[in-house]
Amino acid sequence: MLLEREQDLEQLRYPIGRFQARAGLSSAERAALIGDIAGLPAALRAAELDDAKCEDIEVSLALLESLHRRWTRFLRSLRDEQFERAFIHPDLGRVTLGEGLQHYAWHGRHHLAHITRLREGMGW
Repeated sequence: MLLEREQDLEQLRYPIGRFQARAGLSSAERAALIGDIAGLPAALRAAELDDAKCEDIEVSLALLESLHRRWTRFLRSLRDEQFERAFIHPDLGRVTLGEGLQHYAWHGRHHLAHITRLREGMGW
């Protein structure tokens, strides 16, 4: 019973699974991740969040859309070898741009899954 509860809690916390970086992504795999990032704002619009029904959410969505437009334009401009460059993430430590790309794409899907599952569970 306890193990089942822990599995249920894990599924609630990570509805698409925990993040796991993959080494050696191809250009096509990186392009797909960048596409995920580019498409997130439209997917959030489709989520029909409750606050969007009561208040103007357009400001937040416009900000997210602008950020993602700039972010994906930048990512698409990089050459394959540039994804091996690294930065220091405050929580994760040393992260390559390729790993950061994977994490950010996962992060967006993770939040979208939380939103859509909550909506479905609440019948919104």
